[in-house]
Amino acid sequence: APASAVRSHLAYHRAIGFERVFLYLDDASDEYWQSLALPDGGDGVVVTRCVAAFWQRLLRTSAMVARRSEQSVFEDAARWWETEVQSRQSLCVEHAVVRASAEGLDWLLHIDIDEAFLPCRLHPVDFFGSLPAATEQVFFSNLEAAPEALHVSDWFRE
Repeated sequence: APASAVRSHLAYHRAIGFERVFLYLDDASDEYWQSLALPDGGDGVVVTRCVAAFWQRLLRTSAMVARRSEQSVFEDAARWWETEVQSRQSLCVEHAVVRASAEGLDWLLHIDIDEAFLPCRLHPVDFFGSLPAATEQVFFSNLEAAPEALHVSDWFRE
């Protein structure tokens, strides 16, 4: 995604009340990183550049990879992470869950860069806080949209 779209995505979700964002960059090139102009850890945003060292470490410590013989989804993530976006996303979500748990966060929302959380005018804390205490997982409908113009630089404003 263009750097402007990433900045727009972050600004939108921070503005509606998300206190912490774990951002995983599949394009971890220095040029892309510099174009984002994001301070790692600043303003509640924690950036992970998914470079070779990150993947080597993650594949050694991943519970999904360790349990790959138990379920096909684990096997797929372990086997196809180099070529399949979904496999990399699964491994990054696992990594984010571990981070969120370590920080004492109660909820973790996984969305792609082209998706937005629309909480029916509720602050995310109020939305997730209104769920019964025994709730472990919430599924949201994915509503697709298409831009009105081909060249949109700020996905969440235009």
